[in-house]
Amino acid sequence: MKTIRKLLIAGVLIPLLIISCTEEDDEYNYQYDGEIYFTVRYDSILYDLDDYVGFNLYMVTEEQFPATLNYIEIEEEYHTDEIGIHILDIIECEVCFMMPGPAVRKIPISFESNSYKLVFYNAEYTDTYQLNVLEDSVIVTTSGTSFTIYDHERAIYP
Repeated sequence: MKTIRKLLIAGVLIPLLIISCTEEDDEYNYQYDGEIYFTVRYDSILYDLDDYVGFNLYMVTEEQFPATLNYIEIEEEYHTDEIGIHILDIIECEVCFMMPGPAVRKIPISFESNSYKLVFYNAEYTDTYQLNVLEDSVIVTTSGTSFTIYDHERAIYP
């Protein structure tokens, strides 16, 4: 009887341990299906205490959500000459003004050199841009895109 109990326990626990150890990390499996507009802009004025004087990356979804104050949840990676932005989720505000609005994100960026690769990740999609940094502006060159659009006018939000 003890042998059968041990076999049953081993037959249940061992597969559970194997499954839990081999599950794929799904942190980056979220996929936003719309387009995201972005720009990089030099901001020299402080509008409030959270503002940053310097370069900022602005991101705005094409999609309008039922309420305002939605944001794009991301994870940033910084390497010597590369900036990676992983799209993790779109967080919709549930108790905000009931006016439609996009999801937005503003990211302060400190450039250490004059040339960077900017990479956006959205599940299995990857969009790549080249950034050439000048004193108070950035020249953006497209390398290959599927879900992001460089658009200086549409990517700015108040």
